[in-house]
Amino acid sequence: MNEQQSHQPATARVSVATQGFKLDADLSQLYSSLKPFYASQDLLAVLIQVLRNQAAIQLIILDQGKRIMATLADIAATIAAEKTIADSIKALVTQVVQQLHDLVAQIAALTPNQVAIDALAVSAKANADELSASVDELTAAVHANTTP
Repeated sequence: MNEQQSHQPATARVSVATQGFKLDADLSQLYSSLKPFYASQDLLAVLIQVLRNQAAIQLIILDQGKRIMATLADIAATIAAEKTIADSIKALVTQVVQQLHDLVAQIAALTPNQVAIDALAVSAKANADELSASVDELTAAVHANTTP
């Protein structure tokens, strides 16, 4: 402390405000209450510095708290979005499972129709016989027109 500062009257006021936090202290009142115990003006300077440091630390803590809360809000939003996606996937899978159950039930409800099956077999046999006959005719024609 230089000589001029040590003889200043104890009427200093500290005011620090940021991000909604305000520290306002009347240091002269604080100094006056402590003056009977300490005769040095340097004590006032020390008290001012201590209060400024305390205010600065409190502001840093508040700022960090706001950053942490903002980060937590971002994380909460991400989790909510993931839950929405997970719920959508779950709903889709549930619908697909229900459709499969419905399909299985429809298949189980089918009763075989032997007459229709027999008709298909007869038709398939007739088509196969006709194809075989056509292949035989084509083969004979190829052999008839081919010189050995």
